[in-house]
Amino acid sequence: MKLFLIIVTIVFCTISGKLLFNDFAMIDRALHVQIGLKKFCEENKRYPSLEEFKKTFPKISAEKEWYYWIRSDLKSATFQYPMTFPIPGAPGRSKLSEFIPVIYANAVVNPCSL
Repeated sequence: MKLFLIIVTIVFCTISGKLLFNDFAMIDRALHVQIGLKKFCEENKRYPSLEEFKKTFPKISAEKEWYYWIRSDLKSATFQYPMTFPIPGAPGRSKLSEFIPVIYANAVVNPCSL
């Protein structure tokens, strides 16, 4: 019984560690996007269009579950990225998934005004 608990604990810690590592890598990418959008806004006084966003962040726009929405007047934008755990230092607001009990994504609304 003790061996079983030790094995379960090791498996749980390994899986949790991997998920946390992925979340921290995602936070790093989200901060990179937020800083890039702020620089773009300072230079152009507006948010990038979807095409400009894809050119500026080619790796991000190709990843699954990363989304970027822009209003037609380019005055307001939101980007969303996937997360597993609700980490307090992550940019944006956490949204819960309606299907599984984990965080679905963090959404950063109007990153230039932050």
